[in-house]
Amino acid sequence: MPAARIQRLRLRYDPAALARYLQRQSRPVFDDLAADGRGLPAIAGFFERLVAARCAGEHATGGRDRPEVRQVLEAHHDELRAAMRTALRTALQAARAHDQLRPDVNVEAGAQTLALLAYGVNLRSRAGAEPADLLAGVHAVLDGFTRTEER
Repeated sequence: MPAARIQRLRLRYDPAALARYLQRQSRPVFDDLAADGRGLPAIAGFFERLVAARCAGEHATGGRDRPEVRQVLEAHHDELRAAMRTALRTALQAARAHDQLRPDVNVEAGAQTLALLAYGVNLRSRAGAEPADLLAGVHAVLDGFTRTEER
């Protein structure tokens, strides 16, 4: 059995392996996103990389019906939402300087929306969605954060 297949099976059924994978793979991405001072361009770049990675193929599925796996995935979602919230706060600070974002953007709700959008990208990519279609949806959501004249 190929090593990649063994790794996917391990991630699918072993919550500890899934937690290690998320710590090694997701945590650095979230840290980079949170540290990126560009705001919305950083979030757009995150989604562009996510679409490219998900449409290329290899990713873990399954195991979600097990409580210990669900717990790890919930923690992952919380980290994703926190990274989005931090990036949105950065975007709001940049917006004050560049007048890019609507002043009424709710950071917590926006972070939740972006985290859910990331999961939607993951799901749709598994169904064979075209990268251009996924990115069109991402950009439509990001446009909702901007002032009308910025679109």
